[in-house]
Parts: sequence; structure tokens; C-alpha cells
Amino acid sequence: MIPPVCGRQPTFESKSGAIGRLIALLKLPAGERRRAEAAFAACEFSMAEQAPALVEAGAIGALLSVLADGTAQECEFCSVTLGLVGMARARELIAAGGVEALFGLLAREETTDAAREYAALAVASLAEADRRATIGAARRHERGLEPLVRCVLAPGSTSSREAAAGALVNLAEDARSGGGGCPVAAALAPHLAELRTIRESTGPCELRETMDMLVSAVEPKA
Repeated sequence: MIPPVCGRQPTFESKSGAIGRLIALLKLPAGERRRAEAAFAACEFSMAEQAPALVEAGAIGALLSVLADGTAQECEFCSVTLGLVGMARARELIAAGGVEALFGLLAREETTDAAREYAALAVASLAEADRRATIGAARRHERGLEPLVRCVLAPGSTSSREAAAGALVNLAEDARSGGGGCPVAAALAPHLAELRTIRESTGPCELRETMDMLVSAVEPKA
């Protein structure tokens, strides 16, 4: 038995009942307080290793709908949840349009740095699980890989830049291993000088290491 949505009455219900109620609340109109509570609760569920249970209950569609019109806070919560769902059930999330929805969030001007970070981390998880399917889905987005590239190049938080760079590194495995025709390398090639500048302006840290790998994926091979 588990407690219901955070902030509601202190009763107890079964896990399946709680998840079903969360899904119903996630389908409420944007800005509805109970929808924000449900987004938070779904995030808590997924961090408690309940992501597979959310998928089995049919929560993916509801989570993706929140990304389309949710508030900044709702999108942040749902991006974290989708990242954890992607680690557990990547195939289902990709098939449901998860990559395109995450890229849609990354592309919006009003998206917060935190939401960009969590969305990029979710893409990185999907790329690690199934790189080819993730690239294919990303290229179906109307702006292709550009939203993720922009997260690396545009001014923003170090965390969101690092997450986006890490996602691109995961997607660029072919280029890093010497393979040709990598769409990530093609998308980044016009920005090689900017990537080098970012790398050189970054002190010793995880971001510098990630930028090293990203530049290596784009630089012409000898």
C-alpha cells in the first residue's frame, strides 16, 4: 500500500489505483494545480524505481501530453520521469513518440534551463539504450537535431549544456569510432569552431571531458 498524490487526503490505496489516478490527473488542463501535483508524484514514483509500473499502466501518453502544453514546473517533473522511464523501457518510449516530444520541449524558447537539462538527459538515456532508433526519431522532428545542438552552443547553465553535449556524444558513436555518415557529426560540423571555443574556455571538469569527445566526433579524421 502506498500514499496517494502528494498534498491530497491522508488515505491509502493500492499501487495500481494510485497510478491510475495519477494518469487521470495528468490529463487535466494545463495550469490545473492537481496536474502539477500529479507530475510531481509521477516523478517521485519513477525515482522510487516504479518507472516500469508507470509504463505498464499506460502513463507514457499522459506524460508526453504534459510536455506539449505544461507549465515550466510540470515539464521539469515530467522530463525527469521520462528520463527514468527511458532507462527502464526505452523501446516503448521511443515508439510512443518520446524523442520527438523531448525535442519539441528543447526547441521551445520559453523552456527553462532545468527542463532543458532533464530533457537532454532523457534523450541521452534513450540514445544509450537504442542509438539508431533515437537518431531516427530525432531526425523526424521538424528541426531535426538542431534543438539539442543549440543547447550546447547557446548561453545557458553549465548543467544544461553538459547534458545536451552528453546526449550528442551518445548519439555520435559512429563518428567517434571512425564510422562515416553520422548525422550528428553532419549537424555539428558547421559549428566546429564554436565547439572548440567552448571547449577551450571550459576549465578541467566533466563538461570539458564531454566537449573533448564531442569535438573529436566532428573533427575530420586523419
